[in-house]
Amino acid sequence: ENLSDGQWFEQTLKELQNIGIDHGTLRMLLRALAAVLQLGTIQFMTGGGGGGGGSGSGGNHSNLDHASIPNFQKMGQQGEFVQLTAIMDIDDQEGLSKAFTTKTITAGVSEIETPLSPQQAKEGCDAYAKELYSRIFLWLVGQINSATSAIHSNNPGSDSAKGGRTSKKNDDGYGLIGVLDIFGFEAFETNRFEQLCINYANERLQNVFASDLFESMIEEYTREGLAEDISYETNSNVLDLISGRDGGILNALNEECIRPGGSDMAFVAKVVSQNRKSPRLFRTDRFTKFQFGVVHFAGHVVYTADEFMKTNKDAMSIDLQKISATSSNIIVALMAPESSGDNVRRQLSNNMSKNTVISKFHSQLNSLMKTLKTTQTRYIRCIKPNTKKAPKCMENMEVMRQLRSGGVIAAIKILSASYPNKMDHYAVLKRFRNLGSKPDRSQKVKDQVSTLLTAAFNDFVPPAGDGNATARSPFTLGKTKTYFRTGALEFLENARNENIGFFALMIQRTYRMSPYRKAFLRQRRACIAIQAVMRGFVWRHRIERMPRCALTIQSWSRMVLAKLLVHRIRQVRRNQASILIQRSARGVVQRRKFQRELSTKRRAAVSMQRIVRGYTQLAHYRRAMKEIRRVEQNAATQIQRVARGYIRRVAYQKALKRKAEKAAK
Repeated sequence: ENLSDGQWFEQTLKELQNIGIDHGTLRMLLRALAAVLQLGTIQFMTGGGGGGGGSGSGGNHSNLDHASIPNFQKMGQQGEFVQLTAIMDIDDQEGLSKAFTTKTITAGVSEIETPLSPQQAKEGCDAYAKELYSRIFLWLVGQINSATSAIHSNNPGSDSAKGGRTSKKNDDGYGLIGVLDIFGFEAFETNRFEQLCINYANERLQNVFASDLFESMIEEYTREGLAEDISYETNSNVLDLISGRDGGILNALNEECIRPGGSDMAFVAKVVSQNRKSPRLFRTDRFTKFQFGVVHFAGHVVYTADEFMKTNKDAMSIDLQKISATSSNIIVALMAPESSGDNVRRQLSNNMSKNTVISKFHSQLNSLMKTLKTTQTRYIRCIKPNTKKAPKCMENMEVMRQLRSGGVIAAIKILSASYPNKMDHYAVLKRFRNLGSKPDRSQKVKDQVSTLLTAAFNDFVPPAGDGNATARSPFTLGKTKTYFRTGALEFLENARNENIGFFALMIQRTYRMSPYRKAFLRQRRACIAIQAVMRGFVWRHRIERMPRCALTIQSWSRMVLAKLLVHRIRQVRRNQASILIQRSARGVVQRRKFQRELSTKRRAAVSMQRIVRGYTQLAHYRRAMKEIRRVEQNAATQIQRVARGYIRRVAYQKALKRKAEKAAK
């Protein structure tokens, strides 16, 4: 977002104010964080020169081995220890110095103060800084929860609103939706105490994931009416190796932390000797005395136990917790020991096995597992395709490692043991209806699916790796879903793809036919248009000829009538009157014939005149167009000559001007 550190800090302070942290509380938070940083500057030295580092009951010990804070850190206002006391808002400077350099051991009702060496004091100081930072983080999470949770908003005075734990369901009927971001399985070249804790947590989560998956499968098969015996491999032997009561790695580590003179080498030897028969523990001749191997669900991991005990020991002093309770800073005061009797006894007891890091981690993990078992869990696996953070890039080995470490491969093995694929009955009918004959709609859906799949699986050959495939049907029908064995759904998909090829050919045929059909229809429409024009032309000519035909018919009909009349007249009068009539009739016929011939010749003359005049006018038009083009060409030549002359004159004048200027200089 291109923000500087100062801008990020201002934005963080603004967001803290938005969740209800006022200026006074914000000041305490920043001073507590400053105290964590200031604790790293505190130094310890041997001898009594530091002042304030002695012990009332340490007279039998040499002061040369006692830890003390140097005087230069306790003098003036600029001393590191003086500034730490002021930042933590603790008035008892000597008490804080004593808490850092001595340790109180409770024996019955009496307390014994034992001085610490500089190394022990430094380890205690570092442990206190880490614990203080952890308490600050938990307090801040509680404040965020109180600002964002409906339970806290409606119950401002509840324990959860003050930073306490939130129950899964309170009296107001609110539920809990939580997001658990788990760390992935880790296997490096050198794996230490932290990797053991992380991988142990992943083993516990994988066990819960497998149990949830197994139980959900059993419930679904029971609901669907399937009688299927499901068995799967669990990682319980790994959990027994790590956290078992007898010979477990965690118990062996705690025992070595308690035992005087315990060492990392002895811890490894004890783990190996107590778990020789465990199939999950391995050790080779190439291993050092500090190394042992564990076969996790995600792969083999070799742990180097160097400094396991140092990391596991919780050097948090009860004296530092008590002195923290006197601080006026409410966040620093969270370091005070818990008030319940059990917790006080745990803090005051010298049973160090309960105060180790691995014990606390194991306790917190048990609490998390208890919470997960009382909730409805959904699992989301996030896979990083490559380590380069580049788009469209897939690193196969890295993806397989994440799938294996995330338990996805193990889950696939569990699913493959029974029915890895399932589909709804209606989905099966819709997707694979082209593999058989048309289903009988009068039957039930389940019967239709059974008929369809029975015909489709006639040529099915089970995978070679499935030893029992020949004795089992490739599919099983439930009440609402169809379940497929390994390889069955792939067989159906391949058969469907092959069968779809026929429909693809039909689609291609139709697609290829489309342009030709469009061309044909276009030509057909053109033919119809031409035929319409031609038929119109023919009928127009026919209609134009009809008057002439009518005249001809009329003439002939009149001639017949005239002949009949003449015949009668001849019969009545055979005299000059008949001759007169014949002469008149013949004259009429000849006149009409003459008129027709005259009309025909007249039209022919008009056509000839039209053609001759058109030819004459065309010649005149061509001569006129030729003259126009000649005039336009001469005009263009004249315009070009004038334009070029103007350009040359301007250039010539400029040249004269430059020549005159050059001569003047």
